[in-house]
Amino acid sequence: MYKNIKTILDSIFALLLFFIMFAPMVIILLVNLISLGESPLFIQSRPGKNLKAFKLFKFKTMKTKIDQSGAL
Repeated sequence: MYKNIKTILDSIFALLLFFIMFAPMVIILLVNLISLGESPLFIQSRPGKNLKAFKLFKFKTMKTKIDQSGAL
């Protein structure tokens, strides 16, 4: 009984937070795309449960291009 209620509440809260955070995430994505001029996402493969790989998506926060003097 408890496990079913917890699963339902977890699903409701996850869905609620998804809808709340969707607009800010899209805005961050667009700002990064415009300011960086390249893919705004950093994608990394990491080991998960039983060493099964999964992809982790993060917003890039640093530029990867360097100028002639070597500065970012």
